[in-house]
Amino acid sequence: MQAAIYGTLYTRARTSERLMLGRSSTLRTADGAPIDVVIEDLSVTGCRIRTSLQMHKGEEVVIGLPGVGTRRGHVAWSDGTEIGCEFEAPLTAAQVHETRTTETLIEGQFATLSIPVVAAPANNEGNRFSPRFRLVSIVAAAIFAWLLVAVAIWASTN
Repeated sequence: MQAAIYGTLYTRARTSERLMLGRSSTLRTADGAPIDVVIEDLSVTGCRIRTSLQMHKGEEVVIGLPGVGTRRGHVAWSDGTEIGCEFEAPLTAAQVHETRTTETLIEGQFATLSIPVVAAPANNEGNRFSPRFRLVSIVAAAIFAWLLVAVAIWASTN
């Protein structure tokens, strides 16, 4: 007796040409936390990303594309350290080219830091006179004004 074994081959039909990229970028998941990733390849419909984060098919993501901005998408497949993302709206050929040729201004790993609020020191820029001189001037002007009032009262009584 012979057993028949049947198999089906599945091919991934690419809807657009993939461009090898190898560029650093940032990916944000549903919680909004930034994750440093590398976009390995890119097409108008999606991209392949290398990341240390475990992601699952169907997860919503926002991907930063150099020269283009951010693009919403979802995880189409996950294979350990690599994921395939499909964009919600396709890129144009010009945007794919822009991502390839745009210079990254700052590349690196950025952490969230809490910055303590420190009161700025008082500076006297723009003031030609010291605080002490201004105080003495105000007091002298007040005394002079009272003297004028006293003289006016004295003159009216004599």
